[in-house]
Amino acid sequence: LHAALQIAHGWQMLHSPDPAIRRIAREQLHQIADARHRLDRPHWQQRREELCGRFLNFELGMSVHAPAKRRTGDITSLWTDIRNNLKLHGLKLETAPADPESGAPAKTLQLRVPHHAEWLDHRNVLRHVKQHMKLAHWSAWCALKDQGRTARTHGGVGSEFLTRPRGMWESDYRFALAGRLNQVDTLSVLQRRHLRSHDRCRHPGCSYPETLAHVLNHCPGTMDAVRGRHDDALKEIER
Repeated sequence: LHAALQIAHGWQMLHSPDPAIRRIAREQLHQIADARHRLDRPHWQQRREELCGRFLNFELGMSVHAPAKRRTGDITSLWTDIRNNLKLHGLKLETAPADPESGAPAKTLQLRVPHHAEWLDHRNVLRHVKQHMKLAHWSAWCALKDQGRTARTHGGVGSEFLTRPRGMWESDYRFALAGRLNQVDTLSVLQRRHLRSHDRCRHPGCSYPETLAHVLNHCPGTMDAVRGRHDDALKEIER
């Protein structure tokens, strides 16, 4: 996951054991922010950490001391990619509060993910950011009308089908893969792609949406073919 690598790499630069790397990272962020905002320099002189956090969280323009410029000649960079990825995946840099018991001071520009209670560190930042993205993709897939039914087979047998499709004609494999991705051209899929105005089954008298699951398992017009397919499979098993 390229986005996870960028986020983790940026966080590690901001918190590098080498003070020169930390200083360079903050100076780069300051220069990018200066190119895109009208910075009140006296105000931000002693607030570099806050400036970096606000910029990466898309909050710098909310400050009266850093209104956004209407036009800039700035180009994209690693840091702009990082802040776009943070926003895309619902992550923010925050300040970790001080710990009175251990005497540890508050720490700025820290990162945390919903599935992990602790603040991330150099050892686990990449792993947990990747896991956060995987869980988000999993949740989005499960919420889909048709694809969500295949979520329980992802990994294991499902992955084996994708990586080692033994004993299948190429056309059958392509159809199965398209079916798994819900890309077979049923009317439901065509409507979703804005190529048809409705998704009702084309069999006369059938009023259900023409999804792949409906065509293969429920439509009266295909029941004979479905039963024949099952009978052929049983004959193969009995041999």
